[in-house]
Amino acid sequence: MLRKLLISLTFLLVWMPLAVSAQEEKPAKKEKVERNNYAYASADVGRPSMIYLRTNLLYDAVLLPNVGVELGLGRKWTFLAEGTGNWLGQNSKHRYWRMNCASIEARVWTAGVASAIMHKGHHWGIYAAAYRYDFEFGGKGQMGDFNYGGGISYGYSAPIGRKLSLDFGLAVGYIGGKYKEYKPIDSHYVWQADKNRNYVGPTKLELSLVWHIELTKKGGIQW
Repeated sequence: MLRKLLISLTFLLVWMPLAVSAQEEKPAKKEKVERNNYAYASADVGRPSMIYLRTNLLYDAVLLPNVGVELGLGRKWTFLAEGTGNWLGQNSKHRYWRMNCASIEARVWTAGVASAIMHKGHHWGIYAAAYRYDFEFGGKGQMGDFNYGGGISYGYSAPIGRKLSLDFGLAVGYIGGKYKEYKPIDSHYVWQADKNRNYVGPTKLELSLVWHIELTKKGGIQW
């Protein structure tokens, strides 16, 4: 049941912002927007014209390298895809810090007409994610080949330069799936039990550095 719900959530994540973006396609309208004290005129403020590359500095600090790509899909919508990958281990000391994660998220920005393009202000989102991990620190370890999750997010983005911003965020939701519990004994890893994960609570804390990249096109935004 939960897996079907997450599949439906994933479909909604992909379809909803695209549908809203399509509805927002209107005749070009001249608007003037202020961004970090730089004024610019745009003939198509409501159309996809920006891409954002990002990394979560908190994950980087705990040796979980990650990268995200966020696309503007209209006046108030963006679509984010992120990946995290780390497969570190020290067999002699039974230390494993391994995690792969992929997620997608649809975000709506609430700070005005061009907030999604400016990447500034408050945003809300819904997300779906998949996880693979192996954690062990000298005692019992946990290994999951496939866990899944989904939930809601809230964040606030603040410009720190003309093409940079910091994105603060928190996500809460559900993580489910099966995992194996094991224990190192005499240089072997001995299976202890198969367990089900049913976690509900905070799932992500974010402090991301975001780089704004303009998609150049005729009649688009000029910096």
